[in-house]
Amino acid sequence: MGDDPDDDSSSSPLLSQLLSQSSSSSSSQPSRLQMRFERSNIVSPAVHIKRAVLAKRQKEAWEARSKMARVNQVVMYRRYRVGELPDIQLKTQDIILPLQALARRDPAMAGKLFCVLFDRLFSEISDIEKQSYTIQMRDHVQKVLQRNYKGTSNTVFVGSILRIAHQHLQLTPDPITIGEGSVRSNNFPTGVILLEAMLNYNGGGAASATNATAILPVADDASTSKRKRSSRNSTGSSTAAAASLSKSGSGISQDAFENSNLLPDKAESDWNQLARLYKSLREDDILLGISEKISRTTTTRQALENELKGDWATALRIYEEGLSHLDEPGYNWESSASSSSYSKSGNSSTDSHAPTPSEIEQWEEGKLVCIEKLGKWDALRQHTLMEVPDPQDLFGEQYIVPYLRHFITSHIKEEKNWPELFKFLDCLSPEQRDILELRYPADLAIVSVVRQDFDRARHFVMKYHHTFVEEWAPLHPLATSARHRKLQTLQNVVEIDEFLQFVGHESNFRSQAPLKRLLSSWSSRYPDSKEDDVTVWEDVTAHRILYMQILREKFARLCNDGGELEGGISMNWVHEFLNTHKRQSYHMMAIAARKMNNLHVADYYLRLVIKSSPQLTFPIVQSLVKLYTMKARASTDETDCIDKFVKALKFIEGKRNDATLKVEFHHQQPMFLLLGKMYSEIFELCINHGPEKIDRAAKAVGLTIAGSTPQRVQEEIFSQAHKWLQKAVDLSDESSASVASGSSGLSGFGEDDEGASSSSSSSSTIIDKIVTRDKSHLKFGKFCDHVLKTREAQPSSSSSSTTTKETDFGQNREVLGSSVVSNVLDAMSHGSEGAIYMIPRLLEIIGTYPRLAQEFAHKVRGIPSWMFIRWISQMLSLLDKPEGGALLGILTDLAQTYPQALYYPFKISSETLVLTVPKIVANLERILIRPYPLLDQF
Repeated sequence: MGDDPDDDSSSSPLLSQLLSQSSSSSSSQPSRLQMRFERSNIVSPAVHIKRAVLAKRQKEAWEARSKMARVNQVVMYRRYRVGELPDIQLKTQDIILPLQALARRDPAMAGKLFCVLFDRLFSEISDIEKQSYTIQMRDHVQKVLQRNYKGTSNTVFVGSILRIAHQHLQLTPDPITIGEGSVRSNNFPTGVILLEAMLNYNGGGAASATNATAILPVADDASTSKRKRSSRNSTGSSTAAAASLSKSGSGISQDAFENSNLLPDKAESDWNQLARLYKSLREDDILLGISEKISRTTTTRQALENELKGDWATALRIYEEGLSHLDEPGYNWESSASSSSYSKSGNSSTDSHAPTPSEIEQWEEGKLVCIEKLGKWDALRQHTLMEVPDPQDLFGEQYIVPYLRHFITSHIKEEKNWPELFKFLDCLSPEQRDILELRYPADLAIVSVVRQDFDRARHFVMKYHHTFVEEWAPLHPLATSARHRKLQTLQNVVEIDEFLQFVGHESNFRSQAPLKRLLSSWSSRYPDSKEDDVTVWEDVTAHRILYMQILREKFARLCNDGGELEGGISMNWVHEFLNTHKRQSYHMMAIAARKMNNLHVADYYLRLVIKSSPQLTFPIVQSLVKLYTMKARASTDETDCIDKFVKALKFIEGKRNDATLKVEFHHQQPMFLLLGKMYSEIFELCINHGPEKIDRAAKAVGLTIAGSTPQRVQEEIFSQAHKWLQKAVDLSDESSASVASGSSGLSGFGEDDEGASSSSSSSSTIIDKIVTRDKSHLKFGKFCDHVLKTREAQPSSSSSSTTTKETDFGQNREVLGSSVVSNVLDAMSHGSEGAIYMIPRLLEIIGTYPRLAQEFAHKVRGIPSWMFIRWISQMLSLLDKPEGGALLGILTDLAQTYPQALYYPFKISSETLVLTVPKIVANLERILIRPYPLLDQF
């Protein structure tokens, strides 16, 4: 019974012991057989976070790929098998859907398709309904263009509307709307074509006055009388052009000029808008032609000529004089025209009339533009508020162009006007704010920077970029004027964005490197003085000064009681560094304004440079002298011109021995060049006005010129000019020699005012030296040539000419000719483009003074032959002359290097040259024709 298996009582202790042993042995093993991996009781939350982030990224990438696939998906509307002809029973839908898909992808194709569809639908309208439909469509076109220049701007759509109006002239809106819409949407050529078509239709005799009235609708009073002065009563009737503009390249017919008096008032508005568009296209010749034909008074023509020359101060004075005469009752415009120096006999009939309201309006618009170009922001603000006393009225149709822009610009430029501008912006309605954001996002970004609302400024910058891309994309690559107009504001916004990125990171204020990197990039990126307007320079300079002021305040808040931050930054360093770049910005602005002939702005910024500089450096002295001499040349008074030149000479003579200027060796050569140029200018005044006046003016300012007689005074001035120009040439030659030998002791030599503040590397230093040497030789050669021409024009005196000393450069013409030949050829050897144009003069000199031919032949050996290509005909004509031997080497090099350039001129000249110099002709034929037989066959 004890062996009964069902009895557990006896076996339970043994079983429990075995189970306990098995459990202890299994727990001691590193892993159990039933489980391949051990589970950890502690799970890190970072694992789940990484998995979630990875899954989110994969989902976003998949959604982006799906979106691009949908965008790039090609819809197959109809498919043909190979060899199958298109079905003749196509559904309309099968044609419309592909065209619709193409129009959605290509804006240019959409515009063309829109014009074709409109033209077809318009031609299907019956004659009974066409008149009422034409009136409705003209109103729609008018509203579309007005909405375009009020806020939004769609280049392709507006261009399509203008093309439709060109095809159907009866739908044409008023000229002011066409001009504003074309300018706002950058459709300058299309607007020009439309306005010229309207003028040709009216003046060509193809339509009667009734039809012309239907084509040229009268503009609303609100859009035509934008100025209060324009509502003045003026006497006389309007006259239009009386001659053709074929010489200027306009597309207007002769009949349009001769018969443009059919509708004087409406045709005059056409002409004004056409001139405005040509001005935007920078077609100065056509613009002057239009102004000469349609202007009644000389005021318009004189002011326009000064505007095109960049003399905005004179243009402003002319406009103000013309507007002041309007307040004089019974003013005789005929006497004013006859007394004007611009008056011509052919225009005496038109000059006797008083200006039209449209011409008066043009004067006031031109006056505001001149005030803006001269940087007179207080005057611009006063004129704007005089015309629009309540700023809330600026969004009205008659004031939005151009007073809204003038109001915002004049308040941004002056710090004292900022509170008034902030109040104006805070009181705007949502509709008005939308118009501002559409038209002036860059200006609103600057206002936000001034208020240090950087997040809002970033919003406006992004809005500007979005608008810029929308307006830039449809512009044709050949629309250079429109593209340049859009690009002019881009640099300003890019620098706003760079500033916002800089202030958005606190780490940029902890070391010197980020600030140096930001300002050095700005220093190397200025607008172009030839292509960009003075307002572009003004915006860039003023905004950079604003950014520097905000950065200064930011650094001041971070510095604790003048202590140093990380990286060795102190407020003293910040002040000095920012002031240096501030002076540089002012100086570059002054130089650019001087090159653009805007002397008022140049003088203003040069005064700011002097005010912010601890001492006068040579670049500042150089800019002062150049500005003062430009003012002297612009002076119409002979005495005033001489006085200014003499005062400038005294100033530069006084600074020549200045201690601060003598320290910098690389300033000596530009100083010598400046002195030589000043003396050469005064020497020319001696020739034109007499040395007595020069001597009298010099004594009046305390400047002593050696010489007891007027003739000796003139010779002394010449000798001084020759001495300083010769020193400049010698010093530049020494510097170039040191560069060639690897010397680095003359680092920075030849730096002029344009690069006074830029940091130069070794390569740029060498280039500056070569350019300076080129300028030195060319200026010296031109000066000697001018004196030589003066001496050659004078009657020769037997006594003085025979007893002339070899060192008397003022009398020895051959020595002067040698200086011309030597310096011009030296300038050519250094790549001077201006020296190439003096080659005919060199050929004339070596023909007049045969002993200089040998020097010419020796100097020419080191000059590339391609510089003589344009003067091949002149050189071939001199081969049979005594100086022909000096030219043989050049022609031989041209025959070997550029045979095609020499072949045809030589074939023409060889028929006569073979009779006089057969050996030279045979030698050139051997080099030129034998290796290239195909040239002779061709």
